Amino acid sequence: MSPGSMNLIPELGRGVSVLKAGSVFPVTLVTPLSSRTIKVGQPITGMLIEDITLSGKNIAPKGSRIVGWVSNVQNPRNVLKSKVTSKNWLNANGAIEIHFNSLEPSNGSPRLPIDARPAPGTPVRGPQDEHELCVHKDGAISVKWSGVKYGAEGVAISAVSWATGPFKFITGPILSGTAGVIQPQYAFDKPVLKEDALTRAKGGVVGAVKGLPGGFIVTGIANKGGYISIPSGVQLEVQLQSDLVIANPLAPGGASKASTALASKARGVQ
Repeated sequence: MSPGSMNLIPELGRGVSVLKAGSVFPVTLVTPLSSRTIKVGQPITGMLIEDITLSGKNIAPKGSRIVGWVSNVQNPRNVLKSKVTSKNWLNANGAIEIHFNSLEPSNGSPRLPIDARPAPGTPVRGPQDEHELCVHKDGAISVKWSGVKYGAEGVAISAVSWATGPFKFITGPILSGTAGVIQPQYAFDKPVLKEDALTRAKGGVVGAVKGLPGGFIVTGIANKGGYISIPSGVQLEVQLQSDLVIANPLAPGGASKASTALASKARGVQ
């Protein structure tokens, strides 16, 4: 486990130790997910990749189950909509959000109620389908995609074409169409999926339309993102959203106090 990822603060006087909010630990996702078929509330399961230890005691061994549910599903949308909404901004593809609420140690220790989700801005490692996945800054799992990069290219092409004055209606489509041939992702404002059945020629045509004055509106409505699949076996960095209070076996009365604290956390009591 990387240094500093687990932030344990012993509090022997209280009979407990605290795993602070923000702590990160790696998990293998057991349940495969597809934004085409899953529903909010669907249960999911993962497994710890590394031990969680405290004061020399293995609190949750490698292989312990971590259980939760699907908290939100975003269906594919057209590119124009992705540009005017703050949620998953500039990403027209499907997205999945998950939440973990239970850690079940494989050594027979009591279940630990937790409040955790994939760590924002971290990669998704392991077997994947068409495209590289990642955890976006809002915590949603989706295709790794830089809409800002291709948006900047569009602005640059528009600036050059407008600089040609009355010839902009010719230079704009030519420049944008050429960019679409070279990088179809630019023309479509999204990652190219198998279901797009895309050729470079098609990218050039769409890019040329995009280069016309107001053409980005036409292509923005016509171009739509795709569904995503998260296979079983991928690895996620999971981050605690609130403190996890764990009984300290070395301190008198630790178990009872920790049980009360854990129950309060589970109910949302501060």
